[in-house]
Amino acid sequence: MAYFGDNAVQAWVDFSLEAAAIRDDYNISGLNDNGTGRFTVNIDTDMANELYCVLATGSGAYGQTLSNTNYNRYAEAVVTSASAVSVACFAPDNGVFVDINYCGVAILGDLS
Repeated sequence: MAYFGDNAVQAWVDFSLEAAAIRDDYNISGLNDNGTGRFTVNIDTDMANELYCVLATGSGAYGQTLSNTNYNRYAEAVVTSASAVSVACFAPDNGVFVDINYCGVAILGDLS
């Protein structure tokens, strides 16, 4: 069952920084590579304002069982405008930015 309306997931993307490729998305116009482990997700239909929620997840694995060699990647996101989200992926043990194989971003709130 799909949910549409206020406060629903209005945009999402599943992509690889290593391959610089979007695997699948909804309401995303593209990505900007801002250097190793840093990128901007561009929203196709803008959010109503900058008061929305963004969630990000990252992993070295995609389609694999997690292990002690591929789980140790983090992703954090921050709202930068009604049309874009800034995301950073890094290794938790040293805080170094890294390009990872799996990154997912979900955007919740109201569209303009």
